[in-house]
Amino acid sequence: MPELPEVETTKRALQPWICGAQLQTLEIHQSRLRWPVPMYRDFPLKQTLHSLQRRGKYLIFYFPQTAILMHLGMSGSLRIVQDTEPRKKHDHLTFIFSRINESSTQLIMLRYHDPRRFGCVLLTQDPVSHPLIKNLGVEPLSNQFSPSFLQQHITQRATSIKSILMQANFVTGIGNIYANEALFLARVRPDRPAKTISQKEAACITAAVKTVLTRAITQGGTTLRDFVSGNNHPGYFQQQLHVYGRAGSACRICQHPVQSEKQQGRSSFWCGKCQQ
Repeated sequence: MPELPEVETTKRALQPWICGAQLQTLEIHQSRLRWPVPMYRDFPLKQTLHSLQRRGKYLIFYFPQTAILMHLGMSGSLRIVQDTEPRKKHDHLTFIFSRINESSTQLIMLRYHDPRRFGCVLLTQDPVSHPLIKNLGVEPLSNQFSPSFLQQHITQRATSIKSILMQANFVTGIGNIYANEALFLARVRPDRPAKTISQKEAACITAAVKTVLTRAITQGGTTLRDFVSGNNHPGYFQQQLHVYGRAGSACRICQHPVQSEKQQGRSSFWCGKCQQ
């Protein structure tokens, strides 16, 4: 599913196109997503988009009087399209923005694509207090996510360190791919009980999380199924994956076979030599 790097990549790709543009209209082709899409008349039509922000894996479109809260679900994407481009089967919403230039008006079409329909498009007056947002943990790329913060929250925790990193109410947006890759970079096994992590290892883990996420954003995210960013480009970080999805393959560092097992319903991957 789109994780933090994919959502951040989408945000950055869309900002130059739609921030400062006016939402003229939209077409609702399918209203049955994870929750029903609001009525057409409730959207901020004829209002200018002030900013586009990300919180965890959510995108927040800020208009003067309301905000659109969006999640891309398991397989969703947003992309800018030409007005002549045919609508794809799972294009459920088309947002049409306009930007007035010196001598003309530019129309910008933004399509929401979601084959599994696990995503959402909602309206809210106060995004920070919305039930989907208010309990999210710290942003992993922020200064709040520090070695001392991690150490403080895992001292008494017997659950695995990977599970801790994937708890959205603790640190938001990391997801399975990047938790596995960060722990490989930190040389810590994903099934290690969190309370056994030393202060030095906590520093390695927080640094590795930031490094892996930053690299993934630079590469446009990871395309494992259908993800494309706002400019319709796939992500290329999958070419740099060291362990995720590589069970049985040789470790890129030591050539030892990559191992895998299920942890709380999610696949964990590690190198038995590099992550002893």
